[in-house]
Amino acid sequence: MKKEVVTSQPLALLAKLAAVGWAIGGLLLNPRPQAADRVVIVLAPGIAEEQVVAEFGSGRAPYLASLFSAGLVAEVEVPGLISGSTFWRRALESAAGSQSRLRGGAEAGPIWRDLGSRSAVLGVPDVLSRGFDAARGSGAAAANSAFVAGSVPVEVSRDDLLAARLPAPFGALADEVRKSATALAPDRWSGWIETGAGNGEQFQVLRADADRYFLSPVYRTALLSTVPPSRVVVSDPFLDAVEASVGAVFVDHLVSVDTTRGVAAERLLGSGDDVRALFYGFTVGASAIRLFGGEELDQATRARVVEVLDQRLAQVSAAAGRRGLVVVIGGPEIDRRTSGRAWCLVSSGAAVRPERVRLDLPGLARLLRYLVGVPVDVKDRERLPVSLLARYPHRAVVTAQPVREESPARKIPWTPDSLESLLAVPGA
Repeated sequence: MKKEVVTSQPLALLAKLAAVGWAIGGLLLNPRPQAADRVVIVLAPGIAEEQVVAEFGSGRAPYLASLFSAGLVAEVEVPGLISGSTFWRRALESAAGSQSRLRGGAEAGPIWRDLGSRSAVLGVPDVLSRGFDAARGSGAAAANSAFVAGSVPVEVSRDDLLAARLPAPFGALADEVRKSATALAPDRWSGWIETGAGNGEQFQVLRADADRYFLSPVYRTALLSTVPPSRVVVSDPFLDAVEASVGAVFVDHLVSVDTTRGVAAERLLGSGDDVRALFYGFTVGASAIRLFGGEELDQATRARVVEVLDQRLAQVSAAAGRRGLVVVIGGPEIDRRTSGRAWCLVSSGAAVRPERVRLDLPGLARLLRYLVGVPVDVKDRERLPVSLLARYPHRAVVTAQPVREESPARKIPWTPDSLESLLAVPGA
């Protein structure tokens, strides 16, 4: 009997059919995730990945632990020894930035300028938020800056407080400051005090001991129409170093500032505005390090910083919704030179296993542009990790017209009513 010879062609065809079958089955069982409706980028300067992971066992960071267990972590190499501000500027640079440097031009500005009115910026330090050309001052800031008071908390004695001898801009509010301060127990902060200027300026008072009080910087917590992209809520605290005896108490103030900012973020994400990308500055860690004069923070303060970060991430993630994407970038402090590594955590809750990739600083910038929906060219797309492209589809957005800065003469004043409506908690 003549034997049948099985050629390789039918076998190859069967193999292809089997592969297609497996692919179709995979798509049915594990459909490709949808692109995110909105992306929340949380900047966490001064917080290392090791600092976060160390708190997983303590139970202080359950939300971060869940993100690490199902997300993508990018280890970011920091080139040489560069300033912290340079790191963040390069990471947040617009799509035109690298091209402008190649042509010998200036930096193009931050990434949210590529998105125009589709983006919002909350609490990002002013040295980054207004266009990479703003300088942080140690005295009074310009009228249209998000930071409107000195960077150093003002110390006053009990006698000065009772005699209403307070420096500007607190002098006009001496009665209200005295009323709030004298009712405080030592090491306690007052509630927020309104300046009454009509633009949402607030500050707090600390009673350090029986004879000393501290007045915090003044923060403008209303939305500023003069700062692109027209949405900035609560500036970076930027508190300079204070004596060690009150340093830990000032961390309470940093947390209070960030809590106010978190409420505003929640309301913004829950509003009817078409906010597709929210850039949120979590500066509690870096500001705490600055408060202690650059010394290493004690373990209790480090743990508290991570705990507050975890709470804020859970809050903004819930506000962003099920189709929201959370991105956390931990890296160097704004005001210091740095080297080594930063980290970036990306999670949509759709992953089945954690992954780790390595990126350089330009790669981190490409990653952020891709995730927020900035149009990417073929070369930039090819440089992104394949696993990221598969897990997080690109949500291209129509490039919006840049938001024009209003002239000071056309500024729209914010009233106490508008601030109250912004910060009011629904159902409260």
